[in-house]
Amino acid sequence: KSLIGKVEEQNMTVHRWFAAKSCPGEYLYSLHGRIAEEVNARLVEVKAGDLVSILPNAVYWNGKKVPDSVRERNWYVKSVDEATGRAVIDRSEDGKNAINSAIDVRYLTVLPKDAGDSSEEGPLPEDVPAFTVRLSKEDGKVLLKIDEDEWNEALGKI
Repeated sequence: KSLIGKVEEQNMTVHRWFAAKSCPGEYLYSLHGRIAEEVNARLVEVKAGDLVSILPNAVYWNGKKVPDSVRERNWYVKSVDEATGRAVIDRSEDGKNAINSAIDVRYLTVLPKDAGDSSEEGPLPEDVPAFTVRLSKEDGKVLLKIDEDEWNEALGKI
């Protein structure tokens, strides 16, 4: 609703947000976040070499659920078949894991090339607490996720 009148910034809206209407109906309204997620995923082309995060409720190409332990990491894309939308993710961002698994590109969010790289700004001073921030996409929104233990430890140092 905060984007009323800002057409260039809008993603999707429903009439019920602006008037006393039930449009688009309960069924489509319940799918609103999922539809936005699908559209956003299709707007960004996934390419070999991209660093990606995996959306919640993702399944591998064979239909099996992607475990949280895999979904919580960022992965590099090994290859993409543009005709089918099948991508192969093969190694984690930290290089400690390799899985070589096929997944539909709809479940992937391409991360900025400089995600996690602050080397241009130089290293942080030693007395600045550090914590890990992960980008994820849920219900069509980009979220920043912070490890709770690291955050609490950082707050204790301030």
